[in-house]
Amino acid sequence: MASTFPLMAVFRTITPVAGILLSVIFTTALCAQKIQLRVDRGPYYVGLPVLVEVTCRMTQASTPTCTPSPEASDVLDYTGPQRSVGSNTTIINGRMSRSTTHTFVFAAKASQTGVTTVGPFDVTVDGETYTSESKRIVFEELADSQQMFLELEPESTKVYAGQRFSVKVRWGYDATQIIRVRHAFSRHKITTNLFEDFESVSPPPGTDETLLFTTPSGRVEIDSTAFSESRDGTLFVVAEGTLLLHASKLGSNEYSAECFSERLISGGSFFERARTAPLKSTVKPFSIEVQPLPPGAPPSFTGAIASDFNILVESDTEQARVGDPVPIRVTLRGDTDLERLRLPNFSDSPAGQNFQFPFDPPTGSVTNDQIEFEFSVRPKTPGLESFPGLEFSWFNPSSRRYETVKSRPIPLAISDNQVIASNSVFSAGGNRDTTPEELSSLPDQPRKSNVNLAIETSIDRLVAIQLPVSPIRTYALFAAGFGAIAAGAWVRRRSADQSDSARAKHEQKEWLVKLKQTRSMSPSEAARQLAQLARAAQSITTRSTGPELQRWETLAGEADAIAFAPNADSMSSEIDLVREQLESLFREDTQ
Repeated sequence: MASTFPLMAVFRTITPVAGILLSVIFTTALCAQKIQLRVDRGPYYVGLPVLVEVTCRMTQASTPTCTPSPEASDVLDYTGPQRSVGSNTTIINGRMSRSTTHTFVFAAKASQTGVTTVGPFDVTVDGETYTSESKRIVFEELADSQQMFLELEPESTKVYAGQRFSVKVRWGYDATQIIRVRHAFSRHKITTNLFEDFESVSPPPGTDETLLFTTPSGRVEIDSTAFSESRDGTLFVVAEGTLLLHASKLGSNEYSAECFSERLISGGSFFERARTAPLKSTVKPFSIEVQPLPPGAPPSFTGAIASDFNILVESDTEQARVGDPVPIRVTLRGDTDLERLRLPNFSDSPAGQNFQFPFDPPTGSVTNDQIEFEFSVRPKTPGLESFPGLEFSWFNPSSRRYETVKSRPIPLAISDNQVIASNSVFSAGGNRDTTPEELSSLPDQPRKSNVNLAIETSIDRLVAIQLPVSPIRTYALFAAGFGAIAAGAWVRRRSADQSDSARAKHEQKEWLVKLKQTRSMSPSEAARQLAQLARAAQSITTRSTGPELQRWETLAGEADAIAFAPNADSMSSEIDLVREQLESLFREDTQ
C-alpha cells in the first residue's frame, strides 16, 4: 500500500501535463474530423456550374488552404475558391472555448453526362494535409429550350491579323409574359470559345440593358437594343448588341456559344419563393480564319487596319528659328481600335530632312472617334516657308490593299538662328570700315551721345588708336572688365556642364524605366518599343563610337523584324533576348 501511494501521486501530477500535450498534439487531428463537404441541390446539368462548399472548423489560429485533391475526377473543372471566415465562442460548464470556421466555395462544371465524383479536397494546415470525403452525383444533358434563342453572326468569316471586327449578338425570349422575359434576361450568361483566340475591344457599356459574356479572365458586357420579332408564329423580345474583337492569332478555328438562364415557373413575390428551371440555347458552330497581312506595306504603315482614314496636322506657331521647338498636333480619324494607333517614324520621311522629330513616339489621346498626338519638332534648315504634309498608311480589308493619306502643308516661316560675331558689330558713328581720316572729312553733324560697341580686330588699327590721357587707370578698368568676363564665362561653362550632366543622367534613367515597361507589353508592342529605345540610346550614351553605333543599329533591326513578323505575339523568348542585350550594352556604354 505504501508503494502504491507514491505511484498514484506521480500519476496525478503528470496527468494534467500529459493532457495539455495531448491536446496540442491532436488539435490538428480534430481539425481533420471537422472537414465537411456539401454540394448544391440538383438536378445537375452539363455546362452549368455546381456550387461545392468545403468547411473546416479549427481551434488554433492558423490559416488553412484548400485545393482539389489529385485524386479528383478530370471530368469536373473547378474554379475558385471564394473564402470566408467565421468565429464561434462556446461556454460549457463555465469553460470558454473559441473556434474558427473557414469556408471554401468552388464552382464545378462537368464536361460530360453520367455519374461523376465531386472531390475529394485537400486542406493543408501548418504543413499537414487532410483530405475530405467525396460525393457522387449525376450530370444530365440540358436540351435547348424553345422559349429562348441565341445567335452570333460575325461580319466576316475571314479577317486579318491586327484587324478589329464585329460580331452581331442576338438574344431572344418568348414574349408571352413580360415578367418571365425580365427574369430570364436578368439571369442569362453567354459562354463562347471566341475569347480563347480574340481579345474583346468593346467599349464599356453605357446602360444597364447589357448582354453578358463570361470569360476565363472575367466578364464582358455590351450594350443592347430591345425590339420585338415574330418567328414561326411566336412573338419574341429580342436584345441585340455588337461585340468588338481584335484578331491576333493566325489560323482557322471553329467557334460556338451557349447561353444559360432560368425559366420562371411561379412565385417570386414577397410571400412565395420563386420556382425556376434552367434554360439553355446553343449557337450553331461557325468558322473564322485569321490571315496575315500581305507584303508591300509602305514606310508610313504602323499596323492600322480600317476602311478609311483622314489626317489633320496643325500648329499654333507660324514663325520660328532654326533649333526652336515647334508644337505640332496630329489628329487621326478612322473606323478602328484607336487605342492601338501609333504614328510612323517621321524621321525617315521627307519631312525628317528639314525637321528633327522626337526620338520617342508620342502617346495619343482618344476622344470619341479620333485620336490626337502632340509633340514638338525642331527646324534644321533656314528659309523654309511651310511645314510639309505628313503621311499615314493603313490596310483596307475590303479592297485588300494598303492606302495612304497625306496632310496639307501648314504655313511655317523658318529663319536662321544667327549668332553675331565680333566682326559683325559696327560703330554707332558710321560704317565699320570708316577710318579716323574719313571721319574728319565728313560734314559737320549734330553730336550724338552714342556708345561705340565696335570690337576692333585689326592690330594696325589698335596701334593707331591714340592712348587715353590716364593709361594706368584705363588699363586697370580694362583688366577688371576682362576679369569679370572671364569669371562669368567660367561660371556659365561650369553651370552648363552640370546642367548637361544632370540632363544626361535623367535621360539615361528614363531610358531604363521605358525598357522595364516593355516587360508588361504585348510581344509586338514590346518589340516596337525596343526598336525605338535602341535608336534613342545612340544619342544619350557616353561612349557611342562607330562600332557601338553599329551594335545599336543591329539590335534595332532585330527588334523591328520581330515587331512586323506575322507571329510576333509568339516570339516572347526572342524579345527577352533583345531586351537583355539592349540593357547590357546600355550599361556598358554609360559606365
